[in-house]
Amino acid sequence: MNKLPMPFPADRITRVFGQDGHSGNDWGGTPVGTPILASGLGTVTDKWSNARAGNVTEITYDAFGIKAALCHQEHQASLPIGARVGLGTVVGTLGFSGNVVPKGRQGAHLHMEVTKGGKLVNPLDYFGDGVVGAQAPAQPAMQAPPFPLPDGWYFGPQDGPQWSVSGFHGYRDELRQFMQRMIDRGWDLGPSGADGLYGKFLGDVTEAFQREKGLHPDRKIGPATWRAAWEMPVT
Repeated sequence: MNKLPMPFPADRITRVFGQDGHSGNDWGGTPVGTPILASGLGTVTDKWSNARAGNVTEITYDAFGIKAALCHQEHQASLPIGARVGLGTVVGTLGFSGNVVPKGRQGAHLHMEVTKGGKLVNPLDYFGDGVVGAQAPAQPAMQAPPFPLPDGWYFGPQDGPQWSVSGFHGYRDELRQFMQRMIDRGWDLGPSGADGLYGKFLGDVTEAFQREKGLHPDRKIGPATWRAAWEMPVT
């Protein structure tokens, strides 16, 4: 498996993992306020702030089963613990909160700590395959096909209300069309792929996609999410 892309366009590494007991890697030389982006599909598993690490968001990535703590953020995005994220979801912004050297804006950097199985590991073993958003140029928007469900209905879990359509009792081909579009956009829907059935993989991807595009993250595929899958640029 390839490494994950870097969460922001770092200019240089200013301190490396293991150097004098350093617990992660520091990346600097990038302006304060630069967005820090999720490097792939994962879950926000913790958020905190303290005098040492400043504002921290921890993401557990599906790939590799690693936890990445992104430290010293200026601002954290309003992602609750347990939220799903996808490639390019804004996590926060680069900053200098906590204990940075030198003090103030000149010390702004991202300190990333990565753990696997509860043990600290070198972030460069898992990150560094390009930069989020730089893997390919944005693709132009296209016209979405008409939303196929009646007013007030949406694609959602099988155990939802009667207007939650899961594909198990109809509209399977239409849901398969949406799922294939998400795969074409680069999302991983798991081993079943575009099977036309609403399950956990599709719910997770839908929520992450909604957060990435600034939509309400309710995991429901309604008209707005449907249109966004075709009409919002692929980044």
